Amino acid sequence: MLKHLSKNNFVLAPNRRRSSIGSCSSSSSSSSSSSSSGSSRAVAAAVLVVVVVVVVVVVAAAVVVVVVAVVVVVSVVVVVVVVVAVVVVVVVVVVVIVAVVVVVVVAVAAVVVVVVAAAAVEKVVVATAVVVLMVVVISNSGSSSSSSSCRSSGSSRAVAAAVLVVVVVVVVVVVAAAVVVVVVAVVVVVSVVVVVVVVVAVVVVVVVVVVVIVAV
Repeated sequence: MLKHLSKNNFVLAPNRRRSSIGSCSSSSSSSSSSSSSGSSRAVAAAVLVVVVVVVVVVVAAAVVVVVVAVVVVVSVVVVVVVVVAVVVVVVVVVVVIVAVVVVVVVAVAAVVVVVVAAAAVEKVVVATAVVVLMVVVISNSGSSSSSSSCRSSGSSRAVAAAVLVVVVVVVVVVVAAAVVVVVVAVVVVVSVVVVVVVVVAVVVVVVVVVVVIVAV
């Protein structure tokens, strides 16, 4: 009986060893498969992170490039607009100043011409009146006594007419000269006002341009 049991134990022992060896091999294979799957997941996650980082970097670089390009284009456009505006303002100022100078020169020349012409006309009228009076006096001095009364009345009328003509001419000349002087004064004042307005407008435009450039 003991021999039989010992034989059975001897027979069973190799079977137990075989089963333990099989279980170890199965556990090792399962652990290796789980470790391989874990490593593949880690690799996939690392690759995904790298791809995401690369995409983010590329997109950020593209956005930066676009923003820089837009800023450069806007800056160039602003500079061009400012330069054109400054050139236009300078041209307008020069044209206005030249026009004002021309107007002032023409006005002064007109005043001079009117004053000289008035003086000449006045001299001519006075000289003519003096000649008329001299002729009347000479003609009256050589007349007879019978017709002295008639001639004296005629000469007085001629003198009155000559004096009236002189007065009218002098008044017309003086009024014309005064009108010309007033017109010239108004033109000069308007020209000065225009120059002041243009200068103020130029200063305002320059200030606005500087503010826009600083803001940009």
